[in-house]
Amino acid sequence: MSQASLNLSSQHHAVASIERCVRANFPGIRRQLPYGEHIVFAHDVDNGCLSMVVHGSKSVPFDAQIAIPVDGSSIIPRVFAAGGAAAFELSAPVPEEESAFAALFSIVKLLAVPVQAAGTVYAMMIVGRADADPPFSDKEIAGVDQLARQLANRLAEYLKNERLEAGASAPLPSSHAVVDVEHEMQRQERFRLLNEMASCPIVLLDEALTVMEANTAATTLFNTDADTLIGAQLDGYFSDGAQSLKALRDIRHNGATYFEAVIQRPGEAIVYVDVHANLLMLNNAPMIKVFLRDVTARKTAGYDLLRANQQLTHILESTNDAYLSVSADYVIEYCNQQAEKLFQVSRHEVLNSVLWDRFPGLSATFVEQFQSAIQDDVQVAFEAYYAPSDTWVETQAYPHPSGLSVFFRDITERRRAENLLRGRELHFRALLDNMMDGVMTIDANSIVQTFNPAAEHITGYLASEVVGNCVSQFACDINTGACEPGLWHFLGQEQLADVGRRHEIQLARKDNTRFPVEVSVAEMQIGDNWSYIVTLRDISEKKRAEDELHAHRHQLEELVRDRTADLQILREQAEQANRAKSTFLANMSHELRTPLNAIIGYSELLNEDARALGANDLADDLEKIYSSGHHLLKLINSILDLSKIEAGKMEIHLERFSVADMVKDVVSTAGMLVKENNNRLLVSCEGELGEMEADSMWVRQSILNLLSNAAKFTRQGTVELNVCRTDDDDGGTLFFTVTDSGMGMSAEQVSGLFQAFQQAHSHRSGQFGGTGLGLVISRTLCRTMGGDIHVSSTEGKGSTFIVSLPAVVTLENDWS
Repeated sequence: MSQASLNLSSQHHAVASIERCVRANFPGIRRQLPYGEHIVFAHDVDNGCLSMVVHGSKSVPFDAQIAIPVDGSSIIPRVFAAGGAAAFELSAPVPEEESAFAALFSIVKLLAVPVQAAGTVYAMMIVGRADADPPFSDKEIAGVDQLARQLANRLAEYLKNERLEAGASAPLPSSHAVVDVEHEMQRQERFRLLNEMASCPIVLLDEALTVMEANTAATTLFNTDADTLIGAQLDGYFSDGAQSLKALRDIRHNGATYFEAVIQRPGEAIVYVDVHANLLMLNNAPMIKVFLRDVTARKTAGYDLLRANQQLTHILESTNDAYLSVSADYVIEYCNQQAEKLFQVSRHEVLNSVLWDRFPGLSATFVEQFQSAIQDDVQVAFEAYYAPSDTWVETQAYPHPSGLSVFFRDITERRRAENLLRGRELHFRALLDNMMDGVMTIDANSIVQTFNPAAEHITGYLASEVVGNCVSQFACDINTGACEPGLWHFLGQEQLADVGRRHEIQLARKDNTRFPVEVSVAEMQIGDNWSYIVTLRDISEKKRAEDELHAHRHQLEELVRDRTADLQILREQAEQANRAKSTFLANMSHELRTPLNAIIGYSELLNEDARALGANDLADDLEKIYSSGHHLLKLINSILDLSKIEAGKMEIHLERFSVADMVKDVVSTAGMLVKENNNRLLVSCEGELGEMEADSMWVRQSILNLLSNAAKFTRQGTVELNVCRTDDDDGGTLFFTVTDSGMGMSAEQVSGLFQAFQQAHSHRSGQFGGTGLGLVISRTLCRTMGGDIHVSSTEGKGSTFIVSLPAVVTLENDWS
């Protein structure tokens, strides 16, 4: 680092004064600066350099003093020439001074602003950022410029006080500037004292509505401290600040303004304020002085009263009752919308008119009741008929010192319902009297209240003999034959669960003969009293029919048992024949395969000879024989494998083999099958697959069958094989997942997928071929090894088959 560009030097007296002021005021300013390295240099006029007095870099010792010569500097002239905040990046190749900034503070982007007042530069503030940081925004540049002005004002005041304490012995940078600064500082001090003495909140703003000064009352109003408020944007403290403070932005045209606004304090209720603002000129710069007054209490009281009136009006308008408020002279003072509907009038027509003049249809009943309420100061309630609208109304009148509050409720429908209920009661009585089932009602004490004619016919008792007596005198319990509890057995408090069900009991007629009846009990509540409706139905004929049916059922059960025994014998014979067939086919494996192998072999040899002799037509025929033989051998092998399984002659050969090698072998075999329909085969193995102890041929055959099926039912799509392993105490489990993008299957097709000689797409078996045994054999082999095959499919979107097998197969896993 060159001594000429950037050097460490001793602190000068003037610089020391500026440093003390900056250190005292910089913490509050720094909290408002944008992020980055914060550095302040004091302007040492005597030595023609800038000396660092405040910095935030951890790489620089706190006692280091760095000086930058003004002459020959590449940074300082650019800042001074700008006259305000300037943002720029250090260029490359950079002068030695800028290289020192980059090396010492690790900054490349600079936002620098001179701290000046009355034409004198006291210091320079720098905010630096690394090359990877974003550039400085216009808002950040304006903010730093504003903070530099605040620091300049405080610095001028500090130097003035220091000079006064030193007896005017310490010189200031410029005598002319000092006079201006002192005059300005005295004026600002008077301004600050006057503002602090004021009880109302006062803030001083610049044209951008940035807070320059604020008294104590203002900080209390905004619920913040002076360091936070000064330098902040005022509109950030107002609800919908941009719109609320629009008048302040236009004040330059008007000179003064007044409006109401809402302050939203963090975590607190809103505050309503009156805002008075005047335009001032300070240092030839326009400033806005704002007076604020908290009017929340006044607003809240007015809102509460308005809200109460609105709530009362809402209640009166939303009630279902018609409402009229009349004075002591029966002048209508209020009429709600329900009253308009009920009396078929408009409220604007009836307000301030006499009740009897507007509603002549109110009968003498209304007049007498209303007069009684006012004279006796009592509430009255009555029902009356209002002829003009053919309406019955239930009326309630409440007297108050200035008149009556009257509520009218339309009860016309209720009156009609009561009349209808009386008619239905007569109708019900007619139905009850003509029912074929006996019906009676009893109270909670088993006392009979009603007894219909059918009940008289069934029991032999007359209604006059039963009504008013306990029902137990003619009802007995079917289980014990005792008559004590009678029907009360089904009605007592401890047997309420039986209510609503049908029961059979023995009923005693008047002549003491007993017969079975079916009883159902229902609860009925009338007011606070409970009663029960009991229905009786004579089931003597029904019981006789049931006895005959029971005898026939017993006879049929005997026939079914005999037939079932015969069918069991036939089933065992069929199973024995099936096992014999399977055993025969399993034993005939060699005899069936040998001639087919000979046909395949000779046809292949003859095909080669025919090709060599140029007999292509004959070669094509031999090719068909060869293909048909292979197809027939595959079918016979599947049938023989299934027969071996059914005969229990499939032998498992356990061996240890590499799963990855086995997968490669299967993929190489299945590759040509997949390509036949222009499909792609994707293979993925998750993690270390390790070794497996099982029958490798069975595992290979199962996976190959699934890949073959996937390739068969997919056209120009994708067939994917995924292999993964999970470890546990039993040695782990291997999962082989085969997924295709083919035609898929419906739920019904999936349900019959693992049945022998059936295919999911049986209606297209001619197109795809096959016996329908591959999946049956594969699942049987997997289950024999202690695993299984699971399938999920969506028609038109493909299928997924998952083979799960234990990594170590034991003979105890035999599913058989």
